[in-house]
Amino acid sequence: MTRTRSLFLIAFILLATILLANPFGKFAFTDDFSYSSLAFRWAQTGHLSFNGWNTSALMVQVPLGGLLIRAFGFSDDALRWLTIAFYIGWAILLYEFFLEYGVSQCSESCQYFSSRCSS
Repeated sequence: MTRTRSLFLIAFILLATILLANPFGKFAFTDDFSYSSLAFRWAQTGHLSFNGWNTSALMVQVPLGGLLIRAFGFSDDALRWLTIAFYIGWAILLYEFFLEYGVSQCSESCQYFSSRCSS
């Protein structure tokens, strides 16, 4: 299987499973409220602040979410799509990492899906 085909397959499988779970609605899941409030606050003030519920891993996602809120207004669904895009992007980076460091194709697939299922 070619590298490009593998990347598209990974993105398709992740997106299909996410859409199958139907994570959309006018409500927040688990700690989405924390990320949403940070992105909303960033959109209003332009400052990044933490509230104890989140981690520094959101330092890129919060400003992007804030820009999305500034451009289109607040929406849990819009922020969720941004989170899905980040999730798929990180999955592809992890796959590329496995390829770069010479992990075999079978071992790579097993490690990739086990790491995705555990998070």
